Amino acid sequence: VVRFSREYLALLGEGDVRSPALPTKPRRGGREFLLSDKEVLSLHWCGRYALSAYQIFVKRRLDLPVTDHALHCYVDYRRGLEKMLPLQG
Repeated sequence: VVRFSREYLALLGEGDVRSPALPTKPRRGGREFLLSDKEVLSLHWCGRYALSAYQIFVKRRLDLPVTDHALHCYVDYRRGLEKMLPLQG
């Protein structure tokens, strides 16, 4: 967890990555929402599942193929909701 956190903060450019302090205020639309696939996969213990989860839950992308059965069920559920109740904005 510590190694992942350091690598993640380094990607975000959050200053001294040796410090255990996290940013006090989350920044919606900040750098954490702009990581590339390669950057996500480069983080310690992050593989295809982590990338799929990042794309679904952080970037809110439901148009990509998902191989994990639980994530696939969630994506199908969200797609169904969007057909019934189109999301605004």
